[in-house]
Formats: sequence, structure tokens, C-alpha cells
Amino acid sequence: MTISTPSPPAVRGRARIVANRTMTAAAPATISFLILVLTLSSPALALTPQDAAPRALDYLHAQWKENGGFATNSPTGDLSILPWAVMAVSAAGYNPASWSLDSRNLVTVMRDMDIASEAVSGAGSNNTPAFYAKLILAFNAAGRPDLAMQAGRPTVSLTDELLAFRHTDTGHFSMSTANSRMADINTTIWAILALSALGSHQEIVEQAAAWLRTAQAADGGFSFQSGAVEDVDDTGAAIQALVASGASRDDSAVQAAVEFLRRYQNEDGGFASWITNTRSTAESTAWALQALNALGEDLSNWTRQNDPAGYLLSLQQPSGCFAHRTGQVATPLMTTTQAVIALAGHSVPFSLLEHNQAPDYRPSFSSLTPMPDADVPTNGFHISAEFTDGVGQTGINPAQIQVYLDGTALTLDTATVTEGSLELSIGTLSPGAHKVGIIIADYAGHVATSELPITATAPTTTTTHAAGNGSANGPTTVSRTTETTRAAGGATRVLTGGQSGSQKASETHSAYTPNAQTSRAHSTMGGTATPGDSSSSHDVAGFDGVVAGVRMGPASDADFPTENPEPNTLVTGEEIPTAPLPTDDGWQTGLLAGGIAALSPLGAGLSLVLHRRRSSLLADMFPAALAVEDASGKHLPPGDGPRTAWLQLQCRVRHHLTHLPLPDDLKD
Repeated sequence: MTISTPSPPAVRGRARIVANRTMTAAAPATISFLILVLTLSSPALALTPQDAAPRALDYLHAQWKENGGFATNSPTGDLSILPWAVMAVSAAGYNPASWSLDSRNLVTVMRDMDIASEAVSGAGSNNTPAFYAKLILAFNAAGRPDLAMQAGRPTVSLTDELLAFRHTDTGHFSMSTANSRMADINTTIWAILALSALGSHQEIVEQAAAWLRTAQAADGGFSFQSGAVEDVDDTGAAIQALVASGASRDDSAVQAAVEFLRRYQNEDGGFASWITNTRSTAESTAWALQALNALGEDLSNWTRQNDPAGYLLSLQQPSGCFAHRTGQVATPLMTTTQAVIALAGHSVPFSLLEHNQAPDYRPSFSSLTPMPDADVPTNGFHISAEFTDGVGQTGINPAQIQVYLDGTALTLDTATVTEGSLELSIGTLSPGAHKVGIIIADYAGHVATSELPITATAPTTTTTHAAGNGSANGPTTVSRTTETTRAAGGATRVLTGGQSGSQKASETHSAYTPNAQTSRAHSTMGGTATPGDSSSSHDVAGFDGVVAGVRMGPASDADFPTENPEPNTLVTGEEIPTAPLPTDDGWQTGLLAGGIAALSPLGAGLSLVLHRRRSSLLADMFPAALAVEDASGKHLPPGDGPRTAWLQLQCRVRHHLTHLPLPDDLKD
């Protein structure tokens, strides 16, 4: 089944350039992808940001757990990822409410959780006010900013909870009301972003932005909290906060921060996290790219050996997630959501711009043989399946396909399984009920299972019996009509006349063509049949029975095999060996013949009585005609002579009939 996937929105800002120029060797890359999939090794890289988003969302969806959170190695999901996932889905162009989990969806899960408890001791415990801010940003990205005022069970006002961590004397925020310095820069950034998204509390936003400027380091960077070392992540976030509060790209604080980012961009196009660590990471690159998106920067001005978007694309894995850096996957859920937002051309905050319905990310079977509850032969059957993943998603992982027969895993190989199909032959089965299980999975981690109850039954077998030294090959047909003839020597044979089924036997043949027979008891004629051929020649002289047919004159060499005795006639028809018919198939004929034999004396007696009666009537009607003359010429009365009346009638009636007068009832 092919799923129609709505197209993601066009990449905003200057990130569009990536779609036009990144990975110009598209054909070789595609060929490499196919080879790598077949060898089940390295991933295929996304060619554009638009290619990356469906694969990334496929991965995120596969990690979505029943409690509404996300996790890679646990049945219970982490709810701290939930607001990030909502923003990623929205940034990719889908309505987060279209991600369904039973009767819930991403938005209602976030709305109905115990927000107050999670903020203090759960998902937001590492920075409670920042957790409130992220929920506000997520509801805004889902098109539900109203829920920022009333959400959770029990209900809380996210805005009021966030403002509770504001220090009124300076206007900044920190993660502790008792300690104004604890994570003060990072918390203030989140508060500005959230309140700006709601479009309310403008004075509070401006006061917080003014404080943020004072926290900027001399090199233009920002740190997590006052006095800490500057980093790319917080600098990129600070640029977005300043822009959200109303600053332009020409703002001195913004320009200083942009120059800080430029100094820490590496040749691979990515950004290092800390000024003391020069290796590029996905998270820092995502934050820097979001800042560039906020400013509408042209990515061609940020290209070295690669640009920020190209570096991020190089980190996407076969599963759809993004690695922390080349060769290392660290926090794939968080990293993937941040990369999707950046590659989609967004910066925080943003609203729901698209209302596309998300596809079904799970793989599905498009065809399957045998069907459930099918009957299969005990001597083996074939399993055939075709399956597909959604358009643009991670694809079926052949290495994860499994087939079970009655709970036992079967061995599969590359000749059996491909990325889109399965072909497997099953050997001998015991008669009775069995169950076939097929499990398919995509690279993201989605699993689909099909269970096929089947019943194994013994196939219908046919046994061919040869007569004499001959043999018959191939499946045969039981003849239904018979007739009996008597040979010159008095032997009796049974001849077939036609065959059962839809094919009618030919009435005239140019060569002897046997009707094959298959039955537990029926015998077949000697000779050799050609498999797949409806007719084959036989040596007529080799048979000792009676042949019913038509004499057509001398036969030619073409009519009989040359190794057989030379025939002198051409015979059409069929000869049946002299073996007696089995009792189980001939009892009807025996019963009929016995009945006829038993009734024969009775019929003869009745005929004699009728003959005598007719003779008496004739004698009464024509007495003179029936008189018998003795040697002297005298007439004797009927019945007194050496012949009976009936014999007298036979001998004399014609001679006398012309001289007799007609009876009265025959006259005119």
C-alpha cells in the first residue's frame, strides 16, 4: 500500500540554497544508497532538508511510548522530549494533533499530563521555569496558544508559573527564586522566547531582553549562566531571543553574537559547542542554524567545505535520527528534534503554519500468500509477501524481517528477503493446524506483524499401475464408459469409450493413443507416455487382448515405432488388458448380468406359451391350411401329425393361403 504523504513546507530563509546545491552528485549517491541497503551497512544520506524531515519524524514516531513520552530503550517515555517533538512535527509541516496514540494525540497528551508535578519532580526538574516556557512554545507551535493559560491535570497557568521565577528588581529569570544567578542567562532566554510567542507581557519581555544584553561577554558570546564560559548553543538561543523581543539584525548585540558564531564554525560546516572544544556537534550546529534562520542569513556566506545544513544532513542515520557528531550517537531524541527545526528553516518561536495530516509511519503488507486460514499441502508450500514503508521514510530493514512457523524462527538470507519482499519455501508439514508469523520492521524501529493460521492437508495422490512390461507416466484420468465384446477365442475384454473430465476423446486417430487411467485399482496399458503430451505411439502387436476400432488398410512406418514388429493393419481405438475388473468397481455390472441370467428361463417359458396360443388361434381360423397330409395324401387333423400346428403353419400356410376364402370380417 502506498501512503500519500503531504509535502513538507518549503524551507524558509536562506536554507533553501541547500536544496539546490547540496550533494550535486545525486546519481552516484543514489547508487551508493542501493548498494549499502543491500549490504545492510551504512545509511543513505538525506540529500536535502526536505528529505531529512520525513525520515526524522519516522524515527521520533517509533520512539513514542504509551505514556506519551519518548524513549529509545525504555517502555516508559520521557515527557521532557514531548514539547520538543511537538515543535519538530509542526516545523516539518504537519499538525501535531494528527499524531494519534489510541484516543490521544501529541497535543492532548501534553495538555492532560500532571504539569505541576512534572515541572518540579519530573520532566522539568532540571529547570522548572524553562520547562514551562517550552510547553508554551510547543502549544503555540501546535496552534493552541490558549492552552498556555490553562493546561494540565490539575489545571495550571503556564504563564503565571513562568512569571513566578522572574526577579522583579532586574527583570531577568532564573531557575530558582532563591538564587537569582542559577542558570540566569539560559532561563531568561527561554522566558523571552515564550512570552514573545504569546504576544503578551511586552514590558516584561523588553526588560528581560535589556538584562540579557548586559550578560553578553566581551567576545559577543553568551553562556549558560553569569560567569560561565561562553558557548555556541546559548549564543544561538540568545540571538533568537533578541530578535523575538524586537531587535533587528543590525543590532550591535546581535552582530557581536553573529561574529562569535562565525569564529567557532569549523571547516566541515558545523559548529563546536564550547570554545574549549573545537569538534563540531549536531546540537550546537542546530542552535547556530536556527539563529541564522532568524536573521535570514544566506548560507552561501557560511560555507567552508560544507555549510551548517549540509553538516547536519551528514549526521542523519539509517534510523532517521541525528548523531551527536560523526561516529557518535549521544542524545538522539533531543538532537533529532532540534535538527528538524533548524533544517526546516525555522527559529523559535514559531506558530503552526501547516495543517497537513501526518502519515501512518508504520510499515505495512501490500500482499501476502498464503492467506489466513488457507489450506496448504503437507508436502510443502510457498510464503510470498510484499511490504512497504511510507514515502520518504526510513524504509524496510531486511535484517529485521523474521518468519516463524509454530513459534520457531526460520533461517532467512539475502536471497530470501529484500527491502520490499519475502520469498520462502517451506518443506514437509505434519497434517493439521499450524501458524505462520511474519514480522517486518523499518529502520526507524516500527514493527508490523502478520499471523497466518493455516491447515496442512495431504495432497491427493494418484497411483498408476502398469500392465505387462509397459509403463505409463504422468497424471491420468479414470475412464467412465465401458462396453463388452467377445473375441474369436471366446475371451472377454472391456474397452474404454471416452474419458471423464472436460476434454472429449477423439473418435478417430491416425495412431494409437491410450486413455490414461488413474485409480487405486485400474490398470493401464503397456507402453511409454510422454509427459505433457496428450498422445503417443504404441506397439499394437505387443498386446494380447481384443482391440476395438476401425480397419483402415495397410499401415505406414510413421504409424508405429520402428523398433516394434511390422504391423499389417492400422487400428484405432483402445485395448484393455485381460485383468479382471476389481470387485469394488464392477459390482454394478455383475449385479445386472446376474439379474439377466436369472430371468432368462422365465422369459423362454413365456415365449413358448405365447407361441402355442398363437398357433391354436391360427388353426381355428384356417383349419384347412394347417392340415397335414400323410403319405397317401390324406389330410390329418391339426396336432395329430408328426409336426405341431406351429410347424405346420411354417411349412404349409403360404402354399394353401392363396386358395382359402377370406373370413367374413376381412371381406368388403
